[in-house]
Amino acid sequence: MLSSTVAAQKPHSIGIAHKRKKYYLTKTCYDIIEWEEVALTNQKIQNKVNSVIRKAVRLYKEDASLLCDKELNYSAVRTFKVVYAQKGLVSYHLESDIYYKGILHDFHSFNTLNFNAETGEQIILDSVIDHAQLSNLYNLVIAKIAGETELDGLDSLDVKGQLEHQNFLITNGGIKILYLFQSYPMDVTLTFEELKSYANKNGLLQRLADARIGIKM
Repeated sequence: MLSSTVAAQKPHSIGIAHKRKKYYLTKTCYDIIEWEEVALTNQKIQNKVNSVIRKAVRLYKEDASLLCDKELNYSAVRTFKVVYAQKGLVSYHLESDIYYKGILHDFHSFNTLNFNAETGEQIILDSVIDHAQLSNLYNLVIAKIAGETELDGLDSLDVKGQLEHQNFLITNGGIKILYLFQSYPMDVTLTFEELKSYANKNGLLQRLADARIGIKM
């Protein structure tokens, strides 16, 4: 069963719809998943964005062998929400924190989605940053992380490999890049000023910089 509520929406604004769905894993064991979607005045674009969101959310559905086995002491905290919605831009964060008997520590996973709400197209880091500058940008991120956290050679390689997945969120101050450090979720923010020298020439970075009033996480 799918239920939903939609926040009030002004013309040309980006609203948020709250979704909730119950689904069965076995005949007697079920789960309830909740997530947010966007509500747009253009139905076609709304469907385009939300279909990508739903596909990403489905990847976080529970495993019956874990959830339905009462002896495993399974628990999960999942968050699927719009974290930025302003001036035709949408930033979406998916996160899961899972624990069950037998593992040494919680298992964390996350993903990010960014959209142009006027076209429904996804925004990836390559559409903001000059591709030839990506390696230099990753080095900047590593340097910022190393300034706050002690990194050895293997940690640096691991983090740099994760940066290539290009998980980022739009914030009021810049772009927040997400990564795992020793299995725990971390992030580092690059200000729009820091990003200037790495930007490509399509003007998207400036548009992100202009959209400073958003929905905080």
